[in-house]
Amino acid sequence: MTALAIILAIIILLLLLPVGVDAAFIGGVFSLSVKAGPLKLRILPAKPKKNKKKAAEKKPKKPKKKKSAETKSKPKLKFTFTDVKEIAGLALRALSRLRRFLSIDVLMVHLRVAGDDPYDTVRQYGAVNAALGALLPQLHRAFKIKNQDIRTAIDFSQEKTSADVRFAATYQIWEIFCIAFCALGSAIAWLLRNRKRTKSAAAAARAKAEKKKKKTDSQTEKTNKRAPCAAEERKGS
Repeated sequence: MTALAIILAIIILLLLLPVGVDAAFIGGVFSLSVKAGPLKLRILPAKPKKNKKKAAEKKPKKPKKKKSAETKSKPKLKFTFTDVKEIAGLALRALSRLRRFLSIDVLMVHLRVAGDDPYDTVRQYGAVNAALGALLPQLHRAFKIKNQDIRTAIDFSQEKTSADVRFAATYQIWEIFCIAFCALGSAIAWLLRNRKRTKSAAAAARAKAEKKKKKTDSQTEKTNKRAPCAAEERKGS
């Protein structure tokens, strides 16, 4: 009985252990730090090693195996911007039930939309703002954001869109399990919807092809019927 109580206490302590992440992509450099309780560890960028091995001592790279035709022919799941937006909306709606417990310490997004064509750049800028306007209210319903800094700008002097992003949050282990469960449920819901849409599109395509085939067959049949009649008329004349 004592051993069971100790195991149960350890499990409860682990579930209540605060775990945090601080990820940023600023100036083209990605940084990542994690912490568990009082411990904090920087993962990226990695610290330079003092004793570097010589290039000659490196093991030769193994030749890459060629992928078989069967592997190449496997269908890949493609995500569009609409799909990503839909999945994010589903996940945020699911997480909104846990809003009392979940919070984000820092959320920073500085986005500069740029491009070669001014018309396309303005159109993309409008699409980005529309997407943010749709997702941010859901994000606020799902999380309590302590420090938010979101900005969008348009830059005609640059050729590529750039962004500076930072996300920092601390959760307990049980909260992470809840987030993972909600995200999994949202992913399954989206997959079921996508599968249903794919089947409907395939059925519509088959019906259209059958209709077209019937129309072609009927036209061919009419042409075949007219051919003997035309031949008899020529013989009579």
